[in-house]
Amino acid sequence: MALQCVPAAVITVLKVQSMLCDHVANLGYVERLMKETSLTTLHGKKAMLKYMHLLSQSLIACDKFARGRGVKVVRELMDEAELRKDTMDVARKMLEGAKSSTRTEMVMQFEEAGKCTKILSARCVHATEAVAHVEATCCTYSQVSFLRSSRI
Repeated sequence: MALQCVPAAVITVLKVQSMLCDHVANLGYVERLMKETSLTTLHGKKAMLKYMHLLSQSLIACDKFARGRGVKVVRELMDEAELRKDTMDVARKMLEGAKSSTRTEMVMQFEEAGKCTKILSARCVHATEAVAHVEATCCTYSQVSFLRSSRI
């Protein structure tokens, strides 16, 4: 019972003290969350998404996410129907929280799998907002023209 309270307590502390996200990222928790052994169950995947959503406030966590297994794991989880929305939220939060060089690297990795347009268009209510967001995250010209031509 007491061990079940620990993850909830950590999540609550990170919500309240967002400056601790940098410290948690420096301690190697981003890499630990992305380990295959912690992602074997649905519960483990959901827990990882909750933590990554909070850690997206940290430039360090976003950098570790992009340079480690983070983008690969998120791309794979997007194919699971029950986790798709939460996974896309995490991907967007990581893109928004990252510095520009890391954001460009993440966009290129998502683009390789054809996920960039899905991630960005699902977030935006209006096509003009989607175009501005894509241009801000350095997506390709083809994606910008696709979003300009579509009505979201």
